[in-house]
Amino acid sequence: MEPRIRHFFAARSVGHLLRYAALLALSVVTLNSRTVSEASGHSSPKLCDSTYQPMYCRCNVEEGDGEDPTDVQCFVTAQLTADDAFLKIFEGRASVESLGFTTYASGTHKMDFVPTDTLSRMPGLEKLKFSQMNLGVLRKRAFYNLSRLAVLSLDSNEITDLDKEAISHLPRLRKLELADNNLTTLSAGVLTELPSLTHLYLEKNQIATLEDLAFVQLSSLSELDLSDNVIENLTEGTFKGLGQLTRLDLFRNKVRRLGARVFGGAPMLVELDLKYNSIDEVDPLAFDGLPQLAILYLSYNRLRVLPANMFLGAPNLMTVDLSQNKLVTLTWRTLQDLVNVDAPSFDLSLTGNQLSCDCRIAWMLHLENVTRSDKFRRELRHVKCDFDVTDAAATVKPGSASSKVARLSLKQLGCREDYKHPSLRGSHGVSPSPAFPTPGSHDYEDDDDNDGAASTKVGKLDNEGSTADGGQDIAESIPTVALPAADTLGEKEAAVKDLSGNIHASNNDIDTVLSQQKALEKSEPPRKAKPRPEGVNSGALRNIEGSSCVGMVVTSLIILAMSMDR
Repeated sequence: MEPRIRHFFAARSVGHLLRYAALLALSVVTLNSRTVSEASGHSSPKLCDSTYQPMYCRCNVEEGDGEDPTDVQCFVTAQLTADDAFLKIFEGRASVESLGFTTYASGTHKMDFVPTDTLSRMPGLEKLKFSQMNLGVLRKRAFYNLSRLAVLSLDSNEITDLDKEAISHLPRLRKLELADNNLTTLSAGVLTELPSLTHLYLEKNQIATLEDLAFVQLSSLSELDLSDNVIENLTEGTFKGLGQLTRLDLFRNKVRRLGARVFGGAPMLVELDLKYNSIDEVDPLAFDGLPQLAILYLSYNRLRVLPANMFLGAPNLMTVDLSQNKLVTLTWRTLQDLVNVDAPSFDLSLTGNQLSCDCRIAWMLHLENVTRSDKFRRELRHVKCDFDVTDAAATVKPGSASSKVARLSLKQLGCREDYKHPSLRGSHGVSPSPAFPTPGSHDYEDDDDNDGAASTKVGKLDNEGSTADGGQDIAESIPTVALPAADTLGEKEAAVKDLSGNIHASNNDIDTVLSQQKALEKSEPPRKAKPRPEGVNSGALRNIEGSSCVGMVVTSLIILAMSMDR
């Protein structure tokens, strides 16, 4: 009995062993079958949805594009070098149209190079984005041989400088984003051979110097954003060559003076934003040669006086924001060249200044009555001025030194009895240009109706002069500058017409706070895409032929185990 018992238990042990082997083999077959069933032609297992150590990439494919990825977004998770083997999997990917590299999560590992050679072997690339990297200095032709590239986004990459031709020879590039970096200078020759570029964003850098002719080769540029920098000086050559520029944003810089024809290189300019600078001087010819200019923001500067005929070269302005300055006066001779001053959409913002209550601002009383712009009328009704109460003999009661101009009479403003109201220009002299479309509306703090609190007491400036103006001493003397030729002025004067004239005007009500909408202007709608199916290993297809053989082995093992069990 004892040998038979040992044989019985030995047989059962072998049976269990064979059964376990059969189950293991069956699992292998099942795994291979699942892998094969998910395989589809030419997969890319090392690119899409990979978890390779230094980088994780996620792919999207458009409907009808099969398995070829059109949108690849990669996240750097570990240190990556320029010669890393992983970068080679991008080469030859003709289907990829959009490619992005972003530092993942904590940002401890950042790319410090542009994979120029790899990118040059991606002929279908149309959109390229780097974000949260440490790129430092961009070398010459860092993005060469990208003939189809239309959008290049380099925001927030700690870029410190651009070599000559760093971004050049990109024939189809339309949008270039270089915001939120550490640039201090923009040199001439950096941006070259970009014939299709229409939008350039350089906001939130540390740019202090713009070299002359820095933009001279950007003849197609329509929008230039230089806001939130530290630019101090602008010259006649700064914007030379920008013949198609319609919008220029210099919001929150440190510009102190606007020289003659400083914007002459951009004759098609429609909107100019100079809010939050340190401007305290404006040349009479600063806006010369800007017939299309419709929107001008000069609020939150240090302006005290403005020259006569300041807008002779920009007569079609529809929105002029002079609020929150230190203006002590604003004479009609400064504004007299504006042809749309009584148009339905005209807007002139003056609140938050230190105007003196005298006859130099008497034109406001007339404009309040004749303007067809409700917005301008409301603005005029809130403009305040200060009486000069510095004289010790003054009998003005405390708290009554400030008054709304609209509540005063010509006599209270000190005007002569023979004061004549200003004549307004008609629109037939110069055709007004369409207003630049902008969303929203401005919302500066208007003065309330309480006139009890006296404003800062302001006397006349030492350097402030006056000349006879139709018998009224209400105009500042014209500074000694080179004014346009006499025949040109004669043609301008010929454009004057009566209030009964049919004044053409735009119906657009222009917003004065464009800076809050920069993010919307630069954003693009997200690409509709679907996730790409997971890829397979390259050896998976080779396992197909052996699947039937493994199945036969499994079947034999199961039969043998069952027979020995019996």
